[in-house]
Amino acid sequence: MSDLLSHGLLASAGVAGASSAQCGSGIAAFTNDLTVAPRGRDSPRTPAPSRFTAAGRERAPSLEGSRNGVEMLLLEQNQLLMKQVALLQSQVQSSQARSEAMSVQEVAQSKLFQSHTQLLEGVDPALQKVFLDFEKEAKHVFEAWETQKKLFEKYSKLNEEGRLHNHLQAEADYKWQWTKLYLAKAQPVSDDQDMVEDGYNVAEDWARMRRRHAEECFEFICKHQKQCVALYEQEVSLPVLQQKLTDRLDAWFAEQAFDDLEVQRVLKQRGCQFVQSFVRATRPKIQTRMAKDKEQQQKREQVLLEAKSKWEEMDVKDVLSPALFELLDAKQKRSCKIKEDSALAFLVKDNEELCRRHNVKIVSEAAYKGVHNLVPSDVLCVPKFVLLHVARSGKFIPTRKATNVKDILSGLDALKRQLLLCRVFQGNAACVSKCRLKSTWQPPGSAGVDAFVRLLSHELTQFEPKTFKSNQSWFDRKAKAWLRQHADLVAVVDCDKGLGDCLVLRSWLVEQVQLQLAQGYVQLSPVELQKKVAELKFGADAMVQFFFSSGVLSLAERDFLLSKFQVSAVGIFRILVKVHKQPVSSRPICNVRNSWYGPFSTFLVERLGPLMPQLDSVIVSSDQLLQQLKPLRCDAAMRFVTLDIVNLYPSVDRKHLMSIVGPFVRQSFNHSALGDFIVKALELVLEACVVSFQGLLFEAQDGIPTGLSVAGILANIYLWHFDRYMSRMCGCDLQILRRYIDDLLLLWAGDVQSLVEKAEGWHPSLKFQVSGEMEVPFLDFHLSILPNRRVHWKLFEKPQNLYLYVPAFSNHPASTFASLQLGGAIRCERRNRLFSDYAASIRSFRRRLKDRGFDLAGFDRLLARYRAKRMRRHAAPGLVRKAFLKLPYNKDISASWVSQKLRQFEPLLRQSVPALKLTTSWSVGRSLFQSRYKQVWKFLV
Repeated sequence: MSDLLSHGLLASAGVAGASSAQCGSGIAAFTNDLTVAPRGRDSPRTPAPSRFTAAGRERAPSLEGSRNGVEMLLLEQNQLLMKQVALLQSQVQSSQARSEAMSVQEVAQSKLFQSHTQLLEGVDPALQKVFLDFEKEAKHVFEAWETQKKLFEKYSKLNEEGRLHNHLQAEADYKWQWTKLYLAKAQPVSDDQDMVEDGYNVAEDWARMRRRHAEECFEFICKHQKQCVALYEQEVSLPVLQQKLTDRLDAWFAEQAFDDLEVQRVLKQRGCQFVQSFVRATRPKIQTRMAKDKEQQQKREQVLLEAKSKWEEMDVKDVLSPALFELLDAKQKRSCKIKEDSALAFLVKDNEELCRRHNVKIVSEAAYKGVHNLVPSDVLCVPKFVLLHVARSGKFIPTRKATNVKDILSGLDALKRQLLLCRVFQGNAACVSKCRLKSTWQPPGSAGVDAFVRLLSHELTQFEPKTFKSNQSWFDRKAKAWLRQHADLVAVVDCDKGLGDCLVLRSWLVEQVQLQLAQGYVQLSPVELQKKVAELKFGADAMVQFFFSSGVLSLAERDFLLSKFQVSAVGIFRILVKVHKQPVSSRPICNVRNSWYGPFSTFLVERLGPLMPQLDSVIVSSDQLLQQLKPLRCDAAMRFVTLDIVNLYPSVDRKHLMSIVGPFVRQSFNHSALGDFIVKALELVLEACVVSFQGLLFEAQDGIPTGLSVAGILANIYLWHFDRYMSRMCGCDLQILRRYIDDLLLLWAGDVQSLVEKAEGWHPSLKFQVSGEMEVPFLDFHLSILPNRRVHWKLFEKPQNLYLYVPAFSNHPASTFASLQLGGAIRCERRNRLFSDYAASIRSFRRRLKDRGFDLAGFDRLLARYRAKRMRRHAAPGLVRKAFLKLPYNKDISASWVSQKLRQFEPLLRQSVPALKLTTSWSVGRSLFQSRYKQVWKFLV
C-alpha cells in the first residue's frame, strides 16, 4: 500500500511540474504582481488576492468581482487532491484484479497437483482423525466393490461359456443310487415326461432335473450379483462419499461444540475436495489392479492346464507319499472331550477300548436333577433323554439361525420415530395411560436425526456375527420327536406356584379340565354363542357411546374400548398342576387375552388399581408383609395360623360378589357416573367369558374367570369385606389379619376350629381349611414367634420346588442372567432375619446356580459389583428419557459392540434431541413353553 501511495504522489508531482512548464511567461507576471508589504500595525494581516493561482494559471474573473484569495487557493487544492485520490483508486483496483487472477490460477493449480493427504495440512489434528477414519472405511468399501465386481465378471464369463459354478456343478452331477432292477423297469411318474424311443431312463431324467435346478440357481445368483455390484457402485460414487464425510464432520462439530459457521463451511468444502482427490487416486489404482489380476488369472489358467497334463504323467508313488505323511500327523493329537448328550458320545460310550486308544473323555454339561414325572411307569416308560429335555424348563429359548445385517438394521425405523417424538415432546411419558390406541402420527423430520441415523446405519452394516454353537443337542431333537410321537398319551404342563414343568398323562389332563369346567361353566352351542356375543357387543357399544356422550369417557378411551369388536375368537381353557397338594390337583386358567372384551379388562385394572392401598389387610408383596411384621410384638397366647380358601375363583357367588363390590366402587368414585360405568364394565367382562375345550364351547356363569387381568383386584376388593367381617367377629382373640388373595395369615388366640367356623359363616360359597399353625409358611417366609414375643422369619422353600432356573446356555440376553442371580441373592438377604439362615440360603442358591450351568466366580464378581454400587448410591437418580434400538437377540450378537455404536455419534444427536439416553432392548425367540403350547392345549381345542 505504501508503494502505491508513493507512486501516486510521484505522479501528482509530475503533473504539477508539467503544468508549471506550460505557464511560460506567466511566472514572471506572477512574481512581479506579488508585492510583500511590511508587517506593521498599519499593514493588513491578509495579503491582497492575486490574479494568478498556485499552479500559475490566471484566475477567472469573478462574477461578484471580489472573492477572497485564500478560498480560491483552497478550492484549487481540493480539486487537485480529488484527482490524485481517483487515480490512486484505479491503481488499487487494477492491482487487486491482478492478485485475484493469480489466486484463482494458484487454486486451479493446487487442484491439479494436490493429493488428498496434502489437503489435511493445516487441519486440526483431532479433525484429521475423522478424515483418516473415513479414508480407511472408504478403502474397505472400494475393496468390497472390487471383490464384487470381480465375482460378477467371473459369473458372467461362466454364464457366457455355458458353465456352472463349481458348487452348483457338483449338485448337478450328484447321482442317486437306484437299484439295477428299477433302472431297467422305471416308468415316468407324471404325464409331462414323454417316453423316448429307447425307453425311459430314470437316471437321465434325474440328471436333467438336477441340471435344470442348478441353472436356475446360478441364474438367480447372477441377477443378485448384478444388483450387488450396482449397490456398491452407488456406495463408491462421489456424492454418496461426500455426504458420508459431511455427516461425520457434522458429528465432530457437535461433539466439540464448534459453532463457527464460516469455518464449518470451509472445512466441509475441504472435505469435498478431500473426497474428490481420494476417489481420483483410488479408483484408477483399483481398475489397474483388476486389469492385472485378470491378466494373471489368464496366465494361471494356462499354467494349470500345463500342470494337469504333467499330473497325468506323474508316478503313483509321488502322490501317495505326501498323503501318508499327512495321515501320520493327523493321528498325533491331544485328548478329546465330547459332551454326554452329543451324537458322538452315543456312538462311542460303550466302546471303552476305542475311547482309551484315542484318549476320548465324555463330560456332562449340567447335572440332572429330575422333573415332576406323573406318568406311571406301568403305563408308559419315559426315556431319560426326554426327562433331561423337560428339565431345561419351559422358559428355555433355543438359539436362532445366524444373525444377518438385516436383523441388526430392523429396528432403525422405530428408533428414528422415537427420536423424532422425543424431539417434539420434551416431557416424560412414564404416566401415559394404557387405554389408548397406538398412534400412527408421523412427527416432523430433523436434519440432525437423519444424519445420526445415516451414520448409525453405516456403522451397523459392518456387523459380523460371532461364532456360536447351538444350545440344543442331539438329545433335545430326539426328545422333541418322542413327545410329538406320543402327543396323544403324554403332555408337558407347567406347575402352579412356579414349581417347574410336569409330565402328565393326556387322559389325566382331560379329566382335570372336565372337573374344573363342571364348576361354574355351562356348555353352549355355536348358535347360542353367536347370539350371546351379538347381544353383549350391542349392549357394550351402546353403553360406551352413552358414557362418551356424557363426558365420562374420552375419545381415546372410547376408541380403545371398541377396538377389538371385530374379534370373534374365544378363549382357551387350560390348567396348572398343583404338585404341592396331596393328592395332586389343578388350578383353572382362562386364556382370554385376545378376546373382544380384553380392552374393558385393561381399563378396569387402570381404574381400580389405585384403590388397592386403601385395603389395609391386603398384602401385595413379601416386602410389604415384612415391613408390617418387623415392629410387631405379639400379645400373650397369640399364635400364627394360616388359612386357605378352597378353590376361590370358581367358588365365588357372582351375585354376592357384585352386591359387595358395586357399592364399594361407587362410593370410592363419589357416586359419580364413572363409578356406574366401572360397575357395568365389571358385569360385562364377567358375563362375556367364553372358553373352548376339545371343540366344545363353555360359558362362565359363576365365579371369577381366572384368566382376566382384573381378577386379582376384584378378588381383593371382595375379600377385603370378609377381612373386616372377621375383625368384627373375632374381637380380642384376633390381633392381626393379613391376606394375599386366597391365603390368610392370622395371629389368633382361640380354637382353630372355631376360627374356621367363623370364616365360613360369612358366605356359604367359600370354604376354608387350616394350612399351618404355630410355625407357619406364608408366601416365601417361614414365620414363628420368639420368646420375647417378636416375630422371627426366614426363607421358606417348598419341598416340591426343583428350582429349574433358566439355564445359563439359554438364548437370553446377559441382563436376564444378571437379574436372575442378583434377584436370588437379594431374596436370600431380605428373607432371612439371622445371618446364619442367610448363609445357608445363599449356599443352596449357589449350588442350584451351578446345577443350571452358571459360573460361581462370575456370580461372586456380579454380587461384589452390586454391593459396591449400592454403597456409592446416595440419592435416587432423576427420570431420564430413553430411546431404544430393539433387536432380535441371539448368541452371535455382541451387546457391547452395539452399545458402542449407539454412543459413537451421541454429540450429534444431542444437538437435535438433548437430554436423551440411547440404549438397546431385545426381543427373544419362542420358549419351549410357547413351542409346546399349541401341541398341548390347542390339540384339545
